[in-house]
Amino acid sequence: TSVIIPDSVTSIGDYAFESCASLTGITIPDSVTSIEDSAFDGCSSLTNIVFSDNLTNIGKEAFSNCYNLTSINIPKNVTSIGENAFYSCSSVTEITVDLDNSAYTSKDNVLFDKNMETLLHCPAKKSGDYTIPNGVTSIESNAFLHCSELTSVIIPDGVTGSISFGGCSSLTSVNIPDGVTEIEPFWNCDSLTNVTIPNSVTSINPYTFQGCYNLTDITIPNSVKSIGDGAFYDCSSLKSIVIPDGVTSIGYSTVWGCSSLTSVVIPDSVTDIEYVAFLDCSSLTDIVFPDSLTSIGTAAFTNCSSLTSIKIPKNLTTIDDLAFDNCSNLSEFIVDPKNPSFSSEDGVLFDKNMETLLICPMTKSGTYSIPSNVTSIGAVAFKYCEKLTLI
Repeated sequence: TSVIIPDSVTSIGDYAFESCASLTGITIPDSVTSIEDSAFDGCSSLTNIVFSDNLTNIGKEAFSNCYNLTSINIPKNVTSIGENAFYSCSSVTEITVDLDNSAYTSKDNVLFDKNMETLLHCPAKKSGDYTIPNGVTSIESNAFLHCSELTSVIIPDGVTGSISFGGCSSLTSVNIPDGVTEIEPFWNCDSLTNVTIPNSVTSINPYTFQGCYNLTDITIPNSVKSIGDGAFYDCSSLKSIVIPDGVTSIGYSTVWGCSSLTSVVIPDSVTDIEYVAFLDCSSLTDIVFPDSLTSIGTAAFTNCSSLTSIKIPKNLTTIDDLAFDNCSNLSEFIVDPKNPSFSSEDGVLFDKNMETLLICPMTKSGTYSIPSNVTSIGAVAFKYCEKLTLI
């Protein structure tokens, strides 16, 4: 539960006290100048720690996952603090820095470099609205991780690089200025309702807005050329999305679980819709595929129960058997006559020569006569066709 480190020790090595979950207190002598990487990682019962004035280095993840640590005081001689040194310290309310420190400073209990150009770490217990000071030009990765009581953040013009607000479950709004080029995950920002992405952003990373259950609106600028897998996964309140020109692929699980999504605009640049991209988008009533589309992957539109009609464009050559699985209100496939791979008759999807029956819409009812030139019936061609009485 407690440790007194002897005066002869000058360094606390990598992983020295890792996962000492019962450790509540530790006395560090003035002889210690360095605390190495992950030295106290996972010391979840540690409530307080006093650094010596001779300390110069705090390694990366040195105090990560110290859930009960409440305050951090950086002494005057510390010149190096490693990445994620206080990662997931969910009870920290304040970070203070000795006024004589040449490398770091703090304001409103937030840690900055000495010139206040880089915001390094915001205490997890920071609450309410927070305005980042003017002059800040960059925000350290994970600086706001798990700040679950912040409700809004105003980022000043001039900030460049990337930002991340993962685990900020009370965050309702955040302004993102031009200059920010990369948006790191906002996962589980449960209270976030709308986001406007600036024109400086060129890509949306995988799972950026995963679990943002209350996100209803998002504006994606034309500067964005790629949207990562799962970017809007489980954004169950998102109602519409316009994918900008230049995006070539709608990736794995991009809008999976967006159950309120009623419409989506797909630009002419998109060539493929990947595995489970629109899975469980149960409110999606209509979708227009561009002529550029060549491929629709497995379960891409599975359980899209509000879709009634699918128009196959002229260049689409690959449709997975389960692409439209369990689309319970689907009544017809309509195929562009110029399409070289597919055709349709009476709303049923066939290969071009009508030799293979591929998918019969689930709403087809009564008696259905398969055309006489058909020689093969696809693996799931009549799956869930519960209204058919005779074939």
